[in-house]
Amino acid sequence: MSTPRTILVTGTNGVVGRLVAERFATAGHRVTGLDLTQPETPIDGVRHLAADLADEVAVTAAIDGLRADGTTIEVLVNCAALFGDYHATHRIALETWDRYMQVNARGPFLLMREVLPDMVAAGFGRIVNVASISSVQGGYRQAHYAASKAALIGLSNTVALEYGPRGITSNCVLPGVIDVPRLADAPADVREHALGTVPSRRWAQPDEVAAAVEYLAGDESGYVNGVQLPVDGGSALLQLRFSRELRLGE
Repeated sequence: MSTPRTILVTGTNGVVGRLVAERFATAGHRVTGLDLTQPETPIDGVRHLAADLADEVAVTAAIDGLRADGTTIEVLVNCAALFGDYHATHRIALETWDRYMQVNARGPFLLMREVLPDMVAAGFGRIVNVASISSVQGGYRQAHYAASKAALIGLSNTVALEYGPRGITSNCVLPGVIDVPRLADAPADVREHALGTVPSRRWAQPDEVAAAVEYLAGDESGYVNGVQLPVDGGSALLQLRFSRELRLGE
């Protein structure tokens, strides 16, 4: 990305969100990170805001606060997400389902709705949503997560259709399982099943996902709109398979 931009990255307390913000800041962009809480360790060159992304009032206040400081967002990257809570579909509590939908789909919608008018006025915008390969393949014991990320793809594609004529692109990155510390919390059968669907036979590295985000946010990707870019080691080539060890009630 050659032209300096004003960029908002959500989920900067997470590994991927933090890496994305760091890459943009290092490249000389004006970067704001947004997450539920302030980070324990600030990122050099990144301003941090704290807000519940599923809270309409909080999201509006955050964007209004940026505008009051003379900052209008040119690039929005939605990295924030809930992940985990591995249950067979019939065991997923409604509260769990609702919270995943609120954070993973409602939150990006609220932010996109807030920043799109400024992007339209500027005649330029980049929106990059970090979804998941499970949003198109399904996610074993993760119906709540897969469904929320599928909703994010539908939202992203619609924005691409509606706002492409205004110089705005909206794209998704679809990571496979990312090698982050939280991966160790996943049940062994979930990890084994996921790795068995990856031709590369390894997990995605956070910087590989961040690099894909950076490309879709850049000036050079202006003719890339409404895509879902897998960063999954080739697992999109395979049909979702259930091994003989998997049991419905687990």
